[in-house]
Amino acid sequence: MKIILDCNGKRGIQHQEAGECLRRSGNPCWGWVPTHTYDLGGLYRITKIYARLNTGPSELDAEIPVVIEYSVDGSTWNTITTVNVLAKGDYVEEVNVDCNVDARYIRFRAENGYVDGSYAELEAEPLGGGFRFPYWVIVPVILFLVFIVLLFRRGK
Repeated sequence: MKIILDCNGKRGIQHQEAGECLRRSGNPCWGWVPTHTYDLGGLYRITKIYARLNTGPSELDAEIPVVIEYSVDGSTWNTITTVNVLAKGDYVEEVNVDCNVDARYIRFRAENGYVDGSYAELEAEPLGGGFRFPYWVIVPVILFLVFIVLLFRRGK
């Protein structure tokens, strides 16, 4: 399944720092914050990440290392990869990463600057074990029960 992370929240999950960004700049994507942290709402096995990243301050005109990290609990973080993103105007770095991690949280962390924009598409499968009810069975079971009721009524 595909999970979309979108800093402005229009097309997917919004990052946890969006409220602070709005307060500081009026924009949910940038507000002089070094991280964009996304809560996936559950544990997933992530196998691929396509990301579009923008860093700042834009007048810096230099590369800023952005660490793509994952966490199960939101406090212990592990690195997936680090990419250098040019902080210059509206420049956007596109990143494709193959991985195999179990995560509830994904974070983009600028080491010497700010994350001014993030969008990502994750290829992921939900984890968590336990029994999952096969909902596709409901319609055939209901049809079968209706058939039985009609059959017995006909016999009376």
